[in-house]
Amino acid sequence: MNIFIIMQRNWAIFNGLPLVEKIKAKYPNCNIDTLAYKINTYNLIKNRKDLFNRIWLGYKYDDNIYNKDFKKDLESVSIREIEETLEIDSVWKNLIHMDRSIIYTPGNKFQYSLKQQVSDKDALNIAKLNFLLVKNEIFGKNKPDIIILPNIGSIFHNVLYHYAKVNDVKCWSTYSARLSNRLMLNNSIDVSFKHIFNDFENFIPKPASLEFAQNYLKNFKKEVIRPAHSDFKNDSYFTTYSQIKRQLIKFIKLPRKVVLTYIRNLNKLNPSVYRTLDNIKAHQVFLNFFSECLNLLSLKMIKYDELNNIGKYAYFPLHVQPEISTNLLAPLFTNQFDIIRKVAISLPFGITLLVKEHPLMIGRRKKKYYEKLQCLPNVKIINHNIPTNEIVNNNNCDSVTVISGTAGFEAALLGKKVIQFSETFIKILPNVKILTDMTKFTEEYKKIGKFDEKKTILLLAKLYENSFDEHYDRTNITLNPEPYIDSMMTEIDKISLKYN
Repeated sequence: MNIFIIMQRNWAIFNGLPLVEKIKAKYPNCNIDTLAYKINTYNLIKNRKDLFNRIWLGYKYDDNIYNKDFKKDLESVSIREIEETLEIDSVWKNLIHMDRSIIYTPGNKFQYSLKQQVSDKDALNIAKLNFLLVKNEIFGKNKPDIIILPNIGSIFHNVLYHYAKVNDVKCWSTYSARLSNRLMLNNSIDVSFKHIFNDFENFIPKPASLEFAQNYLKNFKKEVIRPAHSDFKNDSYFTTYSQIKRQLIKFIKLPRKVVLTYIRNLNKLNPSVYRTLDNIKAHQVFLNFFSECLNLLSLKMIKYDELNNIGKYAYFPLHVQPEISTNLLAPLFTNQFDIIRKVAISLPFGITLLVKEHPLMIGRRKKKYYEKLQCLPNVKIINHNIPTNEIVNNNNCDSVTVISGTAGFEAALLGKKVIQFSETFIKILPNVKILTDMTKFTEEYKKIGKFDEKKTILLLAKLYENSFDEHYDRTNITLNPEPYIDSMMTEIDKISLKYN
């Protein structure tokens, strides 16, 4: 049995290594190859010959586009060959655009700037390089029977996923089941959970699942239940006092952080063709601190609209960006400013578009961004501290429009109209519409069906039966890896039966 696993950052420590050790203990003769992200992770596993056959260092491997030994190989493969082999529409849309370290510049203008970090030629060569790595190395010698991922996002991740799909190899990653404190395995590049909902029409829930779903929806209507990793309601991290305290602590630690960043950047294992958040320039760490302080201070001067004075509204929550929730799941809908403008002018008369910042983006956008939004017709901006429950679970809330994410799921459970610009499992509900053509927004808005409580309860039961109870933090690290490991071992055991 051959397994390929990506050992990525802290996930590798808390989830990946325990899983690999469990696999090796049960199947000592299986072959496990890996690609590691972050130098610390690579150094942790590079000598584990007892676990891994071959190990590649992610990011650094992309430097080979400048390696003369790879020049002929890169010239031999065409972009058309990649698109046809992977069965994708475009290397730009399906591969390159999703890698934020390639199409954005990390560390510049506080966290990411829209400036492309590498040339088009280099970006295409990186896609070629990763295609050849997956085709000739990962699949060429020991074709994986299963691939295990912490998440998807880089060019390599996506080449690997599409190549695996074409070759009928499952790529398993964990994803929030949208139910609080529950995760599920996902084998799709989107979050439509097709492998779970393809038999939904014939689904008969177990009594325990049905009871859970009924209680969950009942409690949800009283107050929105957010997934643990995105529940900011009682998080002191986002209060004014905590922000001031946090910035003071950061200021005290700033000189040490700048020096450590400079020293870390001297490591020759860092990629040279581009930079990531792990090796941004030392002076940017210094400048970013003051940029964040200025952004936080400027937020206090914004004159927000009052929720109670708006009347009937549609809600658009701003998304974290750049992130896979936009770049990967909806690559044609990443310009949130433009989407907001188009949605606002497409709404039926009497409905205003309400916009609120995402908690994790507080301090990352300039005041000017919000002022530009306030100048758009039919758009109102409210304070980011207003809880989601007060916005969505409100009689004046007519609908919710999202690119992707949790807010659409929450609104669907509350019976609101939902328009989403990316594939999602909640499309099976009559009050949810997936839209890929903005010119049809008004038309589709009027066609959205009514809330179906029975179907919604079945959806919740389906999620419950196919997920496991587990809390994980905002870096997607499960605090107790056992439920995840057990779920993965079930899939691995199925594959092992082929060899018996």
